[in-house]
Amino acid sequence: AGCLYSLSVLAENKLNIVQEGGLAPLVGLLASPNPEVAKQACGCVRNLAVSPVNKEKLLHENGLPPLINLLESDDPKTQELAASALRNLAVNDAIGLRMVDAGALIPLIDLLTSQDKKVVEQSAMCLRNLSPLQSNCERMVEEGIMGPLVSLLRSRDEKIQEQATAIVNTLSMANAENKALVVEEGGLTPLINLLRSTNKRVQEESCITLRNISANTDNQVKIVQRGALPALIGLLHSSNAKLQEAATITLRNCSMNSENEVRIVQEGGLPPLIALLRSADSKIQASAVIAIRNLSSNSTNQVKISQEGGIPPLIGLLRSFDPKMQEQACAALRYCAENADNQVNIVQDGGLPPIIGLLRSGDHKIQAQAAGAIRNLALNVENKVRIAQEGAIQPLVSLLCFSNDDVDEQAAGALWNLSMNSDNRIRVVQP
Repeated sequence: AGCLYSLSVLAENKLNIVQEGGLAPLVGLLASPNPEVAKQACGCVRNLAVSPVNKEKLLHENGLPPLINLLESDDPKTQELAASALRNLAVNDAIGLRMVDAGALIPLIDLLTSQDKKVVEQSAMCLRNLSPLQSNCERMVEEGIMGPLVSLLRSRDEKIQEQATAIVNTLSMANAENKALVVEEGGLTPLINLLRSTNKRVQEESCITLRNISANTDNQVKIVQRGALPALIGLLHSSNAKLQEAATITLRNCSMNSENEVRIVQEGGLPPLIALLRSADSKIQASAVIAIRNLSSNSTNQVKISQEGGIPPLIGLLRSFDPKMQEQACAALRYCAENADNQVNIVQDGGLPPIIGLLRSGDHKIQAQAAGAIRNLALNVENKVRIAQEGAIQPLVSLLCFSNDDVDEQAAGALWNLSMNSDNRIRVVQP
């Protein structure tokens, strides 16, 4: 077994050993009462399992049960080799399902608490390979994986951190319960700390996990309370598109909370978010505009958005080919137009023509936001005249017959404000 172990390191020998009938006796030796023989056989099987062809043959030779049994060996090296062999096999989803059905999860999860770093790393890598399948995720959580994983997030070993963050990320995408469980098990603080990791993969997985768990409203508050904002805002400047996107989405989600709206701006989040309104990445741009929309519901933020130069790029997005982008940008401008100075700024920056143009959109949500924006802009005396001159009255009157209550309400409100001007009053009656 030891000789074959050495030979199996070479790629060509991996197939030759199996072709010459060596696999069946090697699988038999995995159950040898001699621990050294079992270890050598396990090492050889680990090497052979790299080959896709050999994976299927190992399954046919019933190699899973003895490999799983060796996870409970008293020898750390044997545990490492067995976990590594199973890791190689778990790349195949069908074999991964068989592995879980054969009882591999409990011993693999137990090995996450081993004092041997190599054992922990190989076990975590195996579990990572198993985790993409939804059914495996569910079984892992049922078997209590989250606690040990959260402990590994605090490891000083970057390889272990990388595996742990990847698994937690995958689990957090599976369902709402897992998003809450990550936080309940104490995962939030170490994930936030790992946003500053020098290992890009660890940083990415941590940030994406925070993005996932920030979909939960309670977690949105906790993420900010635990001090994540400085690191998340810093990542908005990252040259790594995945990091930038995940950080933007996390801030977008967190900005749905009224207290967080204030904190994000206080921590300096507004300038980079405004800059991302011009991002060439549509996903980043879309998340940034939603974040700005959320922040703009706060009266103090409305002033700061204008001061930081947010009005022009928002106006630019009104001409986007993406209806969702148009809707969110128009909503942000609608909120900003609650401020008297912004009512002037939006018109001066050329916002009227595209807003009026959106009254004719085929999307009732966009129409409602556009009518709402004009309603607020029309509170300004000079704007009442400009809005009428730009031809807004006729499309607003047309919207009064619309079947959507929100569109009707906003259009009626806009016409009411415009009719405070005597000339406009006549135009409203006789458009």
